[in-house]
Amino acid sequence: MAHRLFTLLAALVAGGFVEALTERAHADCVDTPATITFDAGSGTPHCYTESGMTVCAAVGLPPSATDSTLTLGDNDGDTSPDLDNAGDDDVKVYTFSLGGAPFKVVSFDFVNDPSNAPATFTPFKPGSESCCDDFNQYDSGVVMPDPSGWSGITSFTWTTYGAQTGPQVMDNLAIVVQCCGNGTVDTGEQCDDGNTLDDDCCSSTCQFEASGSLCTPDLETCTDDVCDGAGTCQHPDFPNCNVTRPCGPARPAGTPAFERPKSATSLKTDMVQPFINCGDVGGNSPDRTSEGGIPACGTETPNEQAGSPPSGWKWDETRGQASLQMKPTCPNARDIFVKLKVHGIIDGTNLPASGTGAFSLTLRATVNDPVGGDMTTIDLISEIPFSLANGDGALLTTVGVMLTEAGMPDLPNGSSFEMLHAEVRDPNGNAFATPGMLLLQ
Repeated sequence: MAHRLFTLLAALVAGGFVEALTERAHADCVDTPATITFDAGSGTPHCYTESGMTVCAAVGLPPSATDSTLTLGDNDGDTSPDLDNAGDDDVKVYTFSLGGAPFKVVSFDFVNDPSNAPATFTPFKPGSESCCDDFNQYDSGVVMPDPSGWSGITSFTWTTYGAQTGPQVMDNLAIVVQCCGNGTVDTGEQCDDGNTLDDDCCSSTCQFEASGSLCTPDLETCTDDVCDGAGTCQHPDFPNCNVTRPCGPARPAGTPAFERPKSATSLKTDMVQPFINCGDVGGNSPDRTSEGGIPACGTETPNEQAGSPPSGWKWDETRGQASLQMKPTCPNARDIFVKLKVHGIIDGTNLPASGTGAFSLTLRATVNDPVGGDMTTIDLISEIPFSLANGDGALLTTVGVMLTEAGMPDLPNGSSFEMLHAEVRDPNGNAFATPGMLLLQ
């Protein structure tokens, strides 16, 4: 790999530009990639700085590791300077930063001995824990990280695990210094909230997000959470939110209560994609085993089982999210607020989805009735239309309203409600979202 001088960023550092990135406004954002070749310094220091980019090795971290140091020089024998994650049995962690200034990693060259474990690269953005944009690198070659996850970061780590018998080498780290995300509105920016996250009314490119876009919820039941088109998240009241069923009579003091936990007065949960179980009618048959030896089959969603119609809803894996919130409207749960929000949904053509589906909810009520005593009612099944526009949708209602619209009796005075099932269906009637959790590594 040819030796290349990092003249652009070096000149900026000499002029105090990098140090001032987080301290003063500037209009001359750097948009030309500049390259670090790890060609300065000598020996094996814990930290190394070249033209504003500082690389530090974790010292004694994690607890199983010993004193980690940097190894600079020609570690892969091609006569070009580089940075090596030296081979031994310890966990090695290197952290790269630009003095707190946001930057984008464009590319770097990576050499990995085939007998080594993969290396993990993880970006960190201000205002957010690292998530979902890390990757493992197994093979040698030029690495070009996904710009959606590696733009506007303030640092990243390079980690290797376990015994190594040969080098893991990085060279020619190409980065771009960015103004967006530094907390100051610079030339070409409409806003800058100090991060490069979307869905907070100031986009990852420091432009106002459209009026009506969903933003960070305030968790108040009777308010919406939408951008005003000028960089601010507003929380206007839902129309007629105060029109709810009257609270019923309180349970008389001293009345025995059924077995129950101390408290369970609200529910807030995320929603995930439902999948079809192996062996279900029309579904895939078990044809493999999981890591634990459990029979398994290839994944299939209800939308896929139906032939993936263009109007079917799908999650945008970088933006899609949904949440369901339920809370009583009064202490004895005469009625229950239901708040559903869905964001970042695409259709079968990968465009923001629109159309009307349905939200269904099944509850089981166990009540302390002042007249009839404790009893468990039948399961209360209700459904209401749910619409998306440009990939986003919100619904605020109450269980009582849903039951009334379904032609069912109103809720009794309740003490305990179990959520047996909740589901969002797309315009084709296919299950799209159910309560759950998603874990990514």
